[in-house]
Amino acid sequence: MVLPPRDPAGNLLGRTGERLEVRLRPAPWPDDPWDDAQFRLTGELTGPDGEVVKLLGFHDEPVRRVLRGDREDWVGDGEPAFALRLRPRRPGLHRLRLRAIWGDPDAHERILDLPIAVDGRPWDEYVHVDAGDPRFFSLGDEGRRFFWALGLNLRSVNDPRGARSTTLKRVTPDLGSAAYAAYLQRLGANGGTAAEIWMSSWNLALEWRRGWPG
Repeated sequence: MVLPPRDPAGNLLGRTGERLEVRLRPAPWPDDPWDDAQFRLTGELTGPDGEVVKLLGFHDEPVRRVLRGDREDWVGDGEPAFALRLRPRRPGLHRLRLRAIWGDPDAHERILDLPIAVDGRPWDEYVHVDAGDPRFFSLGDEGRRFFWALGLNLRSVNDPRGARSTTLKRVTPDLGSAAYAAYLQRLGANGGTAAEIWMSSWNLALEWRRGWPG
């Protein structure tokens, strides 16, 4: 198990608004780590005010991106594990209750309680549907700060069809997901706050079937 640093009292250390991650390798390791019926990791985070947030773990296989000039490759870069992530919003002592479940929870379950000492100011920068007008967004649970997204609709890493229909014949090289890093860095540097990314079947193929072109 890989845990964040601890204080002298044995509490894990965290800060409001910063991501905290717990990683573990269950033993026995499931034959199919993507099958929830074989193994699943869940968590309950209880805040200092008693609020309980339910969390879901996920199978995570570390990879490293290799750029080859005109494309990207992904190679394994470490042992796969199950991870659970959280981002505390309130300072104070939290308690994280982990449940590792193999198949039937009544027969194969392990529970671990982890105290977390969280420092920092209260934080909530999540975007919510505005409570007063659902046509808009606001920041924070109480919805006191109006949020207007400034950004782009990124349909793919480049646009060969657009090039064919215009006088612009050169197409940006297809560097896969690496192209988005450059696009989003420039967007943020120019005041952008949001982006919609369409994982189209012919682009990064998050959802696809064999009958679709490309």
